[in-house]
Amino acid sequence: MGAERPPQQGAVSCAPDPGLGGYCHNSREAAFFLLPNALAYGEAVITALGESGLSSRDAAWAADTLTYYVVGHTIEEQLAVALPGSGHDATARLTGAVDPQHHPHMYAALAHIPAPRHQEHFDLGLHLIVNGIRADTERP
Repeated sequence: MGAERPPQQGAVSCAPDPGLGGYCHNSREAAFFLLPNALAYGEAVITALGESGLSSRDAAWAADTLTYYVVGHTIEEQLAVALPGSGHDATARLTGAVDPQHHPHMYAALAHIPAPRHQEHFDLGLHLIVNGIRADTERP
């Protein structure tokens, strides 16, 4: 699949991996972006956000924000399922550690920490992000 790419500064030199679009599986570049799918995804999201009125910088950064939110939420859900007792022990430790004198607002929100309904929690967060992007595009 072509000649080996010269290593980038800080990247590990390796032979191209055809499964990763010709990029090395142990380089920092490929570990972050599995090309070419990441490029197609990035292009589609940045295009949509740009067409909504965001500058190219803001569209790129908003795309990152959306991506980080989705990935982070996914990791959080998978981590909870992988914990002993599906995370119930960790939840009990957290709720037991919240002192109403030192953390009154957190204590008042304990029924929602961690979010017991993952889909509703995800939907609300996505709604807040998208509405923030929308509000930014509607500014004069």
